[in-house]
Amino acid sequence: MKHTTTKQRDRFHKIKQQKLIVFLFLFLFLQLSLADLKLSIAVHTIVALTQDQFVSESKTPGIWAVCKKVNAIPSYVAWRETEAFKTIAEGNIRIVGV
Repeated sequence: MKHTTTKQRDRFHKIKQQKLIVFLFLFLFLQLSLADLKLSIAVHTIVALTQDQFVSESKTPGIWAVCKKVNAIPSYVAWRETEAFKTIAEGNIRIVGV
C-alpha cells in the first residue's frame, strides 16, 4: 500500500484549489465551462489531423460555435502561441498517431 506524505497531500490540495479557481473564473467571468475549453482543444487536434473532414462550421455548427467562443478569449489565443502549448499539441498528435 502506497502512503502519501503530508507534503504530497498539501501539494495535491493546492492543485485542487488552483483548478477550482480557474474553473470559477472561466464559468463566472467568461461564461465558459471546462468542457468548452476541452472541446476546443479536441477540435483543434481533430482539424489538425483531418482538416475539415469531420469537424467544420457547416458540418458541426454547434461545436464550431463553442470553438469560436473560446477562440475569442485573448488570453487563450496568446496561450496557444506559446511553446508550452505547441509542445502539448504536438504530443497530442503523436499520441493519436498521424
